[in-house]
Amino acid sequence: MAGEALPDDLDPSLVVSLLKLFVLELPESLFTKNLHSKFVRVSLEYRGVSLVKHLKELLWQLPEVNRNSLQALVMVLQEAGRYNADLDCITVGRVRPHSTFFF
Repeated sequence: MAGEALPDDLDPSLVVSLLKLFVLELPESLFTKNLHSKFVRVSLEYRGVSLVKHLKELLWQLPEVNRNSLQALVMVLQEAGRYNADLDCITVGRVRPHSTFFF
């Protein structure tokens, strides 16, 4: 199943809604407590190629399960976006309550 495209008859809005519910129910942030502030700092301080470089460095510091979950999250959102789904703004309030989502 991993890496497969969404079936043609699957409603992308439903997929996004289920994904949002999943993220809301996570017991902890996908960005660990000790790295969260670093992600925020990098997102504010860097742009372009430098931003990408620093984000990649931080992503590799995440536990493998967090990194894989973020990768899956992005892949599903990209796929759903291809279907012009109603992609409500997913803030880090959804990824981690009371924070700012940047990825």
